[in-house]
Amino acid sequence: MATIYENFASAVTTLYAGPLGGTFILRRTSGGGYDANGEIVPVTTRDLRVRGIVKEKEFWNNGALLGSRTVALLDNKHEPFPDDLLLVGQTTYTVDTAKAVAPNGVTVIRYEAVLK
Repeated sequence: MATIYENFASAVTTLYAGPLGGTFILRRTSGGGYDANGEIVPVTTRDLRVRGIVKEKEFWNNGALLGSRTVALLDNKHEPFPDDLLLVGQTTYTVDTAKAVAPNGVTVIRYEAVLK
């Protein structure tokens, strides 16, 4: 039987797929450089389909506006990591920081990624 947080995570994913959000590509690269024998390690790219919303978010500290940043609120299926690319239509963003939102400390309902 699903917990309330698992039901909420499912509802968020459905909401992001509907009129409030869209489907994006989260591009992750790995490899590159050289191995212990001096051989070139090829760069591999993996594209993951994620659902979410991209919006501007204001950041505040003790009543002072620190500025606004572009933020992606992504479903709970794939965790974004710093330096991943998020392709939104014709625009490409780089993930600066990412955090999991888990109200009960266990079930992740979404990921929030600050983009640059």
